[in-house]
Amino acid sequence: MRSHIRKISRYVCNRCGKDCRGKGKSVVNHIKPRTKFPHLALEPSNLELVCTECHNKVCSRDDKNPNRGASNKGIPNDPTSAWSNY
Repeated sequence: MRSHIRKISRYVCNRCGKDCRGKGKSVVNHIKPRTKFPHLALEPSNLELVCTECHNKVCSRDDKNPNRGASNKGIPNDPTSAWSNY
């Protein structure tokens, strides 16, 4: 499904228009969150190609967990994370 969405989007970010060719440069994002709309999880009309920068902006805006993510050293921002002790 991901490769199909990338091909029909012509490897262009749906949000900023940036070229997303190359490994790790794009994410197939759910337009409507799958947590609220699980029946749309694999619906092509609910998927969009976005560059990693736009995806990070969208996820941080939509995410209700302010501790999501990690520091530049890879330490989780959430102190309750099981990974924060490593």
